[in-house]
Amino acid sequence: MRALRIIVVDDEPGLAEMIASLLQQDGYEVTSATSGHSAVELISHHPIDLLICDLMMPGMSGVDLHEELKARDIAPFWFVLMTGSPPSLVDSVRAGARRILFKPVRADQLQAVASECVADLRAHAH
Repeated sequence: MRALRIIVVDDEPGLAEMIASLLQQDGYEVTSATSGHSAVELISHHPIDLLICDLMMPGMSGVDLHEELKARDIAPFWFVLMTGSPPSLVDSVRAGARRILFKPVRADQLQAVASECVADLRAHAH
């Protein structure tokens, strides 16, 4: 099976790069973006399996990003939100997020999410 393709989107460039680096060390194919708009462009040219993004970003929130990807029929297999504070239940349900990670995100949480996504992809491949 090919490497899991992930994009990390956060308006804090250092955080997006740190998370991408941690996941790359585990052998995943990871890119990062600092806005929802740049993520849409990247994803439209390079489909992904897993989107990990910040809930609150200027211009386009994580929820809005996922909605835009669904509207373009390029939504990822898995969608995970990151937030510094608990999102409302309505936002979480509307977003369709598989998981919500609270900042600061730990390496073991990222590894667990990526592993679950791989297992789910394998299960759906059969």
